[in-house]
Amino acid sequence: MTSVNSISPLTSLQHAHTTDHELPEYVLDADAKFWFQICGPALAGMMDFAGTYSPEEKKGNLRFFAEQVCPWIGPRPARSSDQDTSGSPYEASTPVEMSVNFSSTRKPIVRFQLEPTRVTKGQHVASEEPLVIDGLLKVLESTESLPGVNLNLVRQLLQSMVPSERQDIATLNAAVRDGRLPAPLDHVTHLQVAFDLDGTKRSMKTYYNPMAMQLATGKNIRDVAFNAIEGLQPYGRDLAVPLGVVGDFMKSSPDVMEVLMTGVDAADPATARIKLYTYLRDANSWECVRRAWTLGGAAADDEDRMTGLALLRSIWPLLMDEAATPWSRLETLQKPPRVSLSFLGTLLLTYEFRHDTRVPDVKLYLPLWQYAPTDRRIADNVAEILRTLGWGEAADGYMAHLQRTFPGANLDGPAALHSYLSFSYSRKTGPYLSLYYAIHGKAVNPTNEGSAA
Repeated sequence: MTSVNSISPLTSLQHAHTTDHELPEYVLDADAKFWFQICGPALAGMMDFAGTYSPEEKKGNLRFFAEQVCPWIGPRPARSSDQDTSGSPYEASTPVEMSVNFSSTRKPIVRFQLEPTRVTKGQHVASEEPLVIDGLLKVLESTESLPGVNLNLVRQLLQSMVPSERQDIATLNAAVRDGRLPAPLDHVTHLQVAFDLDGTKRSMKTYYNPMAMQLATGKNIRDVAFNAIEGLQPYGRDLAVPLGVVGDFMKSSPDVMEVLMTGVDAADPATARIKLYTYLRDANSWECVRRAWTLGGAAADDEDRMTGLALLRSIWPLLMDEAATPWSRLETLQKPPRVSLSFLGTLLLTYEFRHDTRVPDVKLYLPLWQYAPTDRRIADNVAEILRTLGWGEAADGYMAHLQRTFPGANLDGPAALHSYLSFSYSRKTGPYLSLYYAIHGKAVNPTNEGSAA
């Protein structure tokens, strides 16, 4: 296996930083331009941190985001008066999340993910959920000409997971009016779209929330997701095998596990990965994670699975911001989260499989902001995690990356910049770690420079 030190960010390319913040100008409408003012500097900074994008690749990816993606976000926030500052891009939150992804066997790459809120929110209010499937299809079909994009499975999952019958929409609206949306949601989320930026190559993924179909039909949320996956053509019967392994574990696990969403690569069905996102409703101890990682022992004889578990154990105290806690206590510690928000901010376990998989791969997502008080503390922990896994130069430059890319972020206030950290392991990738960031106008505001110092 390639050494974890063999492919290092920050050294393969030494380019001028676009994040200082001279971004290209594009022909955009006022709304798209508004969102690019926030997201453009963040995306440029993420590519600079990865250190593996040429100037031409950076420009191409920024143009793609500005022209293809920003229009999906929709109208900018309305101002209630001339004194209302919410109309400033530096006061706005976005539906965009960005990440940098480290692997021991390839260069770091950047990813972004978002909900196309122009369709899912638009001008309607939460109690007037529209028939959104046609709008979502238009968003997806606008990507169909991109190299490598195949919408076969994407369309199938959309049609299985998003209500399209008028009666179902009426039932969904009634459920929303009755307050059955879990806090803090203000609308039903249906779809998220993500792109991995590998140089000039862009790989697309899509993610679906079964909540809308659950509220519309009354079906169990797990049944909605499982039935959608098992119904995929032409491989649904084959996909049912690894999916059944997960289902059996969820039924037998002493920890309450729920389905959060499903995902699929926008790729040829023969090679596309299916993803089932689950969350541990009330549990976050190492003991619970170990159970879910090994599927209750069903994967305990997999050497790669256990190697990954050992690596995860080595960074667990840092992930939980409990470096000083003895392992004898930490192993069973159920740490209270900072904020209780139903399914948001919980530990996530993702099970990934293809049609020819017998036992699914596993990935852990941990909400860093729930277990450490500030982003500065998280940054210190993340730097040590990167160093432990062999990415020493990324660790050394991590705080500088945050200060350069997010000059307005208050690193000493309540944690709000770091979102999740994900970890997985395979023989092909070695340790695979992704750092996720919530993109907010305040964090990229250059006039606030110094608050992140």
